[in-house]
Amino acid sequence: MADAGELVVKLAYGLGLVLWWSVLFPMLSLPVAGAVALGWWQGWPYGVAAGVGALACWGVWWMRWPASFERWVTGRIQQRYWRWWRYTRRWKNLMALQRLTVELNDRVLTPPLVSARVGCVTDKLEIAILDGHTVEDWQARAEALRHSFKAIALRVRHAESGRVRLEVIHTDILRKPIPLPRIMNAETLAVSFDSVPVGITQMGTPWLLNLLGTHVLVAGATNSGKGSVVQSIIAALGPRIADGTVVIFVIDPKGGVEFGFGMNWFARFAYDNTHGALELLRETARIMLARLIRMRTHARKLTPSVDEPMILLIIDEAASLTEYYADKRVKDEIERLLGALLTMGRAAGIVIVGCVQTPQRRLCV
Repeated sequence: MADAGELVVKLAYGLGLVLWWSVLFPMLSLPVAGAVALGWWQGWPYGVAAGVGALACWGVWWMRWPASFERWVTGRIQQRYWRWWRYTRRWKNLMALQRLTVELNDRVLTPPLVSARVGCVTDKLEIAILDGHTVEDWQARAEALRHSFKAIALRVRHAESGRVRLEVIHTDILRKPIPLPRIMNAETLAVSFDSVPVGITQMGTPWLLNLLGTHVLVAGATNSGKGSVVQSIIAALGPRIADGTVVIFVIDPKGGVEFGFGMNWFARFAYDNTHGALELLRETARIMLARLIRMRTHARKLTPSVDEPMILLIIDEAASLTEYYADKRVKDEIERLLGALLTMGRAAGIVIVGCVQTPQRRLCV
């Protein structure tokens, strides 16, 4: 009798699991149920024909609309499988090994996994914190959790009161270069100054840069990719350059070898760190002061237009202008002009993008 009762429990559990998956994936379960019902009602040939028809429809769906098929069928199945494989199946044991459980009255309390969203790059887990634990307790276990999940990185975030969010990064999406979009459509042409697409982040989300009303410092060692960041900014602003609402001034102290290929895109181009760079800074400062005078009593911040476009001033190897210079008089004037542009240029629609190898304060004015 005990064996029969255990068998009944297992059968009931299996039937409940089948019903639950049928509810989760009706686009698969309904055609199968319809084919079985038709075969039971009209005979097995009709059921087989209905099943073959359902397979054909799935095949056409997969080939004709692969994105939709992945969203509603394969993607959802993969989500469920990876959630179970990576987290659910060993959650209690993992929490115990990580010393994140609590013993209370001969019971072991395990922090419940509230939700797990599995992504192509990052999985986001939301967990209810047990009483007596804090987000700092989870942050202290971040490295151990990363190894347990076999991830390349793990971030612990405060979600809301009583909950913690784990961002489990399992794919290094930044190992391969990201190609620039070559298809011109409404999305790529409508460039907003407060969300310029430069690339993607480690989380797989778009890296959006706010340009208007701010300045940007790109720091990195030699051959680390500073030029790629700047070139990506220029490429993203391509539609704005084409319609005349953005103009680019460039100071390339390397004799023009870094940005010389894009000279036709630039309104001003200086390829030294001496008189050419100094004259370009003087001209930019004159434009800034003239704009501020016109804006007096009218506006606090310039709205770029064809008549008064945003000026993107790119300075490569900025240290060569402010630090490694023998002529003190020229160096002092460059520092004075840069200081004025950095403090007042934002309101006048002048944005400076500077590149340095060592981001020290004295190099950045």
